[in-house]
Amino acid sequence: MFLHLPPIPRAILLALIAYTGFSIADAMAKFLLHTNSVPDVMFRSAGLACLACTIWIFKDKGWRGFFPANIKLHLLRGALVSIIAFLCVTAFGKMALPDFYAISFMSPFITAILAALILKEPLVSHRMIAIGFGFIGIITVIFSDLSQLTDGVYYAIAAVIVMGFNILVIRKIGQHEFLPLYGFFPFLFITIGTAPLAIPHLSMPELNDIILYGAYAFAIFVGQIFISLAFSTAPAAAVVSPFHYTQMLWGIFFGYVIFNTAPSIPTLAGGAIIILAGLYMIITEHWHQKSLKH
Repeated sequence: MFLHLPPIPRAILLALIAYTGFSIADAMAKFLLHTNSVPDVMFRSAGLACLACTIWIFKDKGWRGFFPANIKLHLLRGALVSIIAFLCVTAFGKMALPDFYAISFMSPFITAILAALILKEPLVSHRMIAIGFGFIGIITVIFSDLSQLTDGVYYAIAAVIVMGFNILVIRKIGQHEFLPLYGFFPFLFITIGTAPLAIPHLSMPELNDIILYGAYAFAIFVGQIFISLAFSTAPAAAVVSPFHYTQMLWGIFFGYVIFNTAPSIPTLAGGAIIILAGLYMIITEHWHQKSLKH
């Protein structure tokens, strides 16, 4: 679908779509946690997404499609994503989304550092500048709320650390894997892991919850597939890491449209900084890649 684009714009576009999906999923999870437990939300949504991946794989590849050559990496990623999902959903129930984002947006720093230490990817100055300015934008948005963080902060910090290792595994898997496999193993692990806690208490959800579960499942399906493609096709993890900050922009949008919360001046200022950081990354990365060819 995006094969005609150069590698960097393609990776950035994929990341933007992925983080949009994750942002929608976050909003759906927040709604669902008002009337459902953490295991119920994870089990039902991941189960639906896993079913979609299963049908896709079996239809195109048969049973052999479930056993790729690098299955150990897929199993490792499945375990990591299931841990991330549990930590994030638990954090959603204990803190406001802006506060959660404030912690989760440390992820680009951690990802860039881990990629440099483990994958030997260079910490090019313009990439770190873009990540740094994006982080400043986030702090501008939520600085006044940091003193009110609950114990959900511990879950959020743990999630961020595991996210960094998950991205390294994605880059090791690479970009040529059969598309639904990027989502199948994470969703399978989440479904299996939450089943013992969710199944004994399952009941028929209300119609509104059914719609929310469907939207949540579709959003995380899109997010997992596209984030895998984004980080596996990018020349370096730091190229797409700053676009994680766009989730705060979606948070502003959902807050205004769904929760009827008008953005403050610091929120608008932080959003502007985030956008400028992303544009700076696109332009400077283009120049950097051109210089490598000469």
